[in-house]
Amino acid sequence: MDFLNPSVLGPLFRFNRDFYELDDRGRPVGYRNLDQLHARFQPWMLRRRKADVETELPERTDRNHFVHLSDEHQNRYADHARIVLRLVKLARRRPLTKEQQDKLQRELAMLRMICDTTSPQPRREEDEDGPHPRRR
Repeated sequence: MDFLNPSVLGPLFRFNRDFYELDDRGRPVGYRNLDQLHARFQPWMLRRRKADVETELPERTDRNHFVHLSDEHQNRYADHARIVLRLVKLARRRPLTKEQQDKLQRELAMLRMICDTTSPQPRREEDEDGPHPRRR
């Protein structure tokens, strides 16, 4: 808003004084006079609440489109799935360390990302267990 109409907000020192609660060091700790700030923005803002418009919205439509993974995606998926399988087998024998839990979460995220995109994900050269398996 300051870019479009600098006079709406005024100088920073006045804006801070009018709308922030400041501590002894001049850092914001809360807000005040938000109704006045809202009144200043009202001519330029369109604000509709969900309760106001939900009766006008169409029913939700979910569509699932299943597509086959490319060979490269399948290979990358298999690489990550092997790591997940190894960590799950390990977790059945003993609790995973924090690093192993984090790695499991990363690998599961990679499986999801591979399935959610049509562009290839960058291949990692190494992970914590050594070189990443490569497909030719």
